Amino acid sequence: GEELEFDFPFAIHKCEKGEFTLPFFEESSGTKALFVMLRRVLPVLQYGGVAILDEIDNDLHPHMLPVILNWFKHKETNQHNAQLIFTCHTPEVLNILKKHQVYLVEKECLESDAWRLDEMVGIRADDNLYAKYQAGALGAVPNV
Repeated sequence: GEELEFDFPFAIHKCEKGEFTLPFFEESSGTKALFVMLRRVLPVLQYGGVAILDEIDNDLHPHMLPVILNWFKHKETNQHNAQLIFTCHTPEVLNILKKHQVYLVEKECLESDAWRLDEMVGIRADDNLYAKYQAGALGAVPNV
């Protein structure tokens, strides 16, 4: 019977027609995932260090990933040389990264092998990594 007060997060959505509030638990899974990620990413960008994110692309809109990667790429938004290490299943990320920034992992018979793309013979800096991956030329494609 005792009443308790506690803070609860709400989002304020603004547009040309006005604004409305929405409790955080009613936000989309993508918005929730973004805020959880920002809790880890923003302090690293502000103070330096390394952010390690498993499956960065889970529930995230595909247009958000390049924005987040660009925060780490540019000196204006990454003044303390923060680093981002992440896993993902979105091959389009290969259109953004350079070959020395990409590790591929392949699991076979309960064992995983990992290699960096710049260690592969025949991969040039100007290669379309996404196209090569989709064609199976880089490996790390599931056996379906």
